[in-house]
Amino acid sequence: LRKNLKCLIIAHPTWFIRTVLAISRPFISVKFMDKIRYIHTLEELSHIIPMEHVQIPECVLQYDQEKIKAQKLRQDQEQQETKSSLPKERPKSMLADVGRDVCH
Repeated sequence: LRKNLKCLIIAHPTWFIRTVLAISRPFISVKFMDKIRYIHTLEELSHIIPMEHVQIPECVLQYDQEKIKAQKLRQDQEQQETKSSLPKERPKSMLADVGRDVCH
């Protein structure tokens, strides 16, 4: 069985799973470690294997949707933070006053 394994796909890997595999790396063959792939969303999984015949439990679908929503919220917050940290432009009326002071 182990020689016939083409790929071991771990969906939604936790830090614990990744840590256990990293610690056990010296005890596992390099060929087997090369077969392990981590995917973070079901969309990534659909790029690897055809999803027509895959039965995914409802709780996994819900978890994936929640994770995607959280990621979008995080991205929106980061965009708002970068917009608020950008220097604000001076109003045109202030720019006109500065120009007059220099000319006189």
